[in-house]
Amino acid sequence: MQTLIAASLLALTSSAALAAPVVFSTVEFSTSTLASAGDAFDGVNEHVSPPLPGISDANALGLTSAATAFAFADTGMLVVTTSADGAGEQADAAATARFFGTLASTTGGAVELFVDFDHQLDATGDALGSLSLLISVTSGAGLLFNQTYDASIDLRLGFMLPAGSSSLDLTLIGDGSAFDGSAFSLGSVGFDLQSVDSQTVPEPGTLALSALALAGALGLRRRNAAKPD
Repeated sequence: MQTLIAASLLALTSSAALAAPVVFSTVEFSTSTLASAGDAFDGVNEHVSPPLPGISDANALGLTSAATAFAFADTGMLVVTTSADGAGEQADAAATARFFGTLASTTGGAVELFVDFDHQLDATGDALGSLSLLISVTSGAGLLFNQTYDASIDLRLGFMLPAGSSSLDLTLIGDGSAFDGSAFSLGSVGFDLQSVDSQTVPEPGTLALSALALAGALGLRRRNAAKPD
């Protein structure tokens, strides 16, 4: 609770401050997907970046079921989409897109994290789907912030990082499961981390909208292509 209060106070007091993009010491993007439908299975397909973008997809077609999963990761953007359709036969799909970055500072300082999480879930019949976004910020061996979100949300979080090594972890997870129905999930995240020292203000919402359009088109195409006749 104290971490949340401190983060909120910093965000409020620095709303008029100046910001500049944070330069990470190391950056890693990763994606993974899996899909199963009846006896058909497309195992965990993983991609670790750089190079970018990171893309993974999986497709499975059973006798009366189908499943697809897609994950996309690029600078400032994470996207996942899953589809599971079953007619008396089990179908499951899962997708993960992750960003992990580390930064080192000799002096530390204030930073702001901007996140735009868009969330869409549809399920009919005997089917379930879920979407979640995990945000974790650490400094040295200490955990500054750790929270999971399962609904669309715009965030502006502030942190005072001490000197030394810190890290930011964003993990977007989507899944769907169906036996006699259908489940569809689509999630996108636009994000940016800024140090408080210039006038650049990010617009992660623009990235999120682009990601949503991209994922929607790709997810719908895969969903239609994988449906059994």
